[in-house]
Amino acid sequence: MVLSSKSYAFDPGPGFPLVATAKRFLFAEDGFTLVFAHGNGFHKEHWDPVIDDLVELLSSQQVKIREASPV
Repeated sequence: MVLSSKSYAFDPGPGFPLVATAKRFLFAEDGFTLVFAHGNGFHKEHWDPVIDDLVELLSSQQVKIREASPV
């Protein structure tokens, strides 16, 4: 059901040793945008199974999801 996905990396600049990453799953042209956040020490990939299940559940109820982004 996923049309495409794209990964992003955000470099905050000099003096900051960490880089923020995000992933974007595109499903449809219109609908809801879902953003999932995680705490330090966890990976954004922890959200992948949750997103899969949620998209399946909501599509059976005819709720459109445009994209989901675990950041």
